[in-house]
Amino acid sequence: QLLQPGFPLEAAQVASAAWRRFGDPAQFVYALGHFAVSERWPEMGRLLGELDASQRDAMRQKPEFLQLAAQYHLQGGARERARQYLETALRLAPDNPDIRNALLWLLIDGNEGDALRKLLATHESDWQKVPGLHDALGAAYLALSLPEVALRHYYTPRLAEHRDDFLWLMNYAVVILSNYRHWLP
Repeated sequence: QLLQPGFPLEAAQVASAAWRRFGDPAQFVYALGHFAVSERWPEMGRLLGELDASQRDAMRQKPEFLQLAAQYHLQGGARERARQYLETALRLAPDNPDIRNALLWLLIDGNEGDALRKLLATHESDWQKVPGLHDALGAAYLALSLPEVALRHYYTPRLAEHRDDFLWLMNYAVVILSNYRHWLP
């Protein structure tokens, strides 16, 4: 933990050594997280490869592990596997906003409209109460070609709180201009 702020790679190596020596799953997850932050995908892959079948089964019950494993698989181009990991993580930790966000963005980036519609139908009534998910929810509706919903529910109500965020305001303007050109003279 002392190494974490300035030396995440070294922290990952120490946590990996602790995992190997003591078999503490928390150290394994800690190491994965630091490899992910450092974008050290080969090291992360080697560490994942060290799990035997029973360890892998035990780790698959930990939402934090599933989220990190999903990130690893996504970086390797295995989108479907990453999606499966995130969906399992969401079932285990339905209130985890990081997992919710990760799954939403995975589906948005992958242009997976059917899966996105199903996810929104199942969870949006709860998720819309979490302000930290509003950008992803708005983007989901944009991906589904429903800009009116994105603007009405997720973007316009937050306009005042983003008045000093140039990039957010530019995105807002682009959404309005690209979808409401017919209003312009």
